Amino acid sequence: MKLSLLIVFVAFLSFTGCKKDEVTRVNLNNTKITLKVGEKDTILANLSYNGDLNKFPIAWSSSSTSVVQVSGGVINAIGEGSATITAEAGGKTATCQITVVKKNIDFVFTKTSASFWGDYFKVGSNNLTMYFLENTLSIDPSGNLQGTGSYLYIDFNIAASDSTLSEGTYSIANTRAPKTFIPGDTVLYQGNTFAIGTNILTLGSNAKSYIIKDGYYKISKNGSGFKIEGQLISTKEEIIQFAYNGSVDLINQIKPIYPALNQADLYYWGDIYKSKTANNFTVFLGDKNINMDSLSGNGDVLMLELNTPLNVTNSIPDGTYEMMSGLQIQYLLPNTLVPGYSSSSGNKWGTWYLGESSEALQTGNAVFARTVDTYNINYQLFNDIKTKVSGTFSGKMRYFDYSSSSSGVRAEKIRQLQTQKATKNINQKSLRRMILTPVR
Repeated sequence: MKLSLLIVFVAFLSFTGCKKDEVTRVNLNNTKITLKVGEKDTILANLSYNGDLNKFPIAWSSSSTSVVQVSGGVINAIGEGSATITAEAGGKTATCQITVVKKNIDFVFTKTSASFWGDYFKVGSNNLTMYFLENTLSIDPSGNLQGTGSYLYIDFNIAASDSTLSEGTYSIANTRAPKTFIPGDTVLYQGNTFAIGTNILTLGSNAKSYIIKDGYYKISKNGSGFKIEGQLISTKEEIIQFAYNGSVDLINQIKPIYPALNQADLYYWGDIYKSKTANNFTVFLGDKNINMDSLSGNGDVLMLELNTPLNVTNSIPDGTYEMMSGLQIQYLLPNTLVPGYSSSSGNKWGTWYLGESSEALQTGNAVFARTVDTYNINYQLFNDIKTKVSGTFSGKMRYFDYSSSSSGVRAEKIRQLQTQKATKNINQKSLRRMILTPVR
């Protein structure tokens, strides 16, 4: 009997002495975590085990490393989406569900610079641009940014009947309809990349750029000023919240143009439109910097296309020449001006100002009076956003008869004016509303 008990006791000792090392459970301190892009966090793992723990290192893995990466329990949010982090030790696992959302970036702006451009894009709505500046930035009298910090540029639209900020919610769109703003983009200009449309740029050693692709903002009155706040989304999926509270002074960019013109040529075309009601002339007025033989040079040109009676062939009769009511043949009458327009081949016809910008003139008049061979011309003309081109000319005009030339010859005669002035001004006009800050 004693021998049997001894055998059982020895057997029991042998069994307990051979108990294996093992992990019985893996516990994580979190099973669900939400992070923003770029953020980090740490997951702590606790092992339940028998025996020697040192035999069971923890292996970490991510189901999607493009969303979240993990090393030693430290997780790094890479991109928007969901992924599962797994901790494994000794054949046991535990998981944590990670959700990565867009990053929030907050800006509070303290200064503004806003401009009114009228129906700048000829779409039936008025255009405004606005810069929101951090306190460390300013704009000098030449329109250049000074200092370091961030600014928001918004290119937006209001109703044609409005000429100041309009309350309401503005959404992003390419249509330029009222209560919309234009998404951001980049353009290559003279070897540098510039941001256009709605964008945020940070100047200084910590230079950054945010090109805006979506979002909204709200404008509301706040006493004598405005409260403007919104949420924008960048092309990198960053969520950007901004706010401004204060006054907004609009600069009217529809400024009159007063060219100093002292040279003149008169081109006679005959009844080139075959109206059977009027002969057609073009008067070119140029400043001192224009070569009138080639119609080239860095200066101002006023191009007046006008109609006279059919019996007039070599001069402009005295009188007031009013802009035609439209571009139809029935409006081609003596003592009228032809409104500015472009042909399908790109040639400019009618009445134009060509200088720092190219302006098709649509309304107004020109008054001609002649004493012997000296013309006195007084003109007040307007484009379709009411930019006024106004001034006087007094002097002689060289006369050229192109009545026997085809319309192709007419186009060729004016070609140099198109290529040497208009092409340059297209670039100027597309960029003149921008503070040119390169995107880094």
